Amino acid sequence: GNLIFRVRRRIQINISGMTDTLSHPGKIRGFDRVHETTPLEMAGVGRDDISSSIRSDGSVNYFHPDHVKSGALWAYLVIMIIVALCLFMIINSGNIDGWYDRLDRPGTLSTGGLLFIWVFILFIILIAAYVGHVETDKEGDRMLLTWVFLLQIGTLLIWAFTFYNLRNLTVSFYIGIIAFFLASWWIYLFWNINRAIGLLLIIHLIWIGYLVWSNWQILDKNQC
Repeated sequence: GNLIFRVRRRIQINISGMTDTLSHPGKIRGFDRVHETTPLEMAGVGRDDISSSIRSDGSVNYFHPDHVKSGALWAYLVIMIIVALCLFMIINSGNIDGWYDRLDRPGTLSTGGLLFIWVFILFIILIAAYVGHVETDKEGDRMLLTWVFLLQIGTLLIWAFTFYNLRNLTVSFYIGIIAFFLASWWIYLFWNINRAIGLLLIIHLIWIGYLVWSNWQILDKNQC
């Protein structure tokens, strides 16, 4: 009889707790705590929910896709500005005595013309890097695109420094070949992500190919 009374009492307590929870949806009862939910949480916006740009406590949710995209754009923009400034300084310092203008080289591109084309190419790279970051679903693919992007930028800077400052045209030629293969690999990675960007990057590939060919012609004609 005592056992049956305890079981009945336990059932009454559980039914009472369920009734209280249903009549007060703002409270979630546990074994030893009561959590008061906020209006935003009741609306489906939790503290760890990335579907809202604002957390339930009013702070900014930096993991929201809009903030992630904005942060990626600014990060790539800063990187490309730094790269553009570095290229500008390398090319100008390497030609300060008119060395490049005196070379027997194919074409008639002056230093100013080179800088203008470089700005255009870097703008294309910026667009591709940003689109690849925001449109890639898999984190592994996104990291691969980013690493190939960084390797390209680093290789191009090393090529420019070797060509204009060290004036070692043989080494710069082989570095240019590496840059060409990296650009080709980037296009291959983009082909299944955004084919329009892949086609746009062909302009970048043609420019790298022209640099390698021009490097070879200058090396052959000037015996550097």
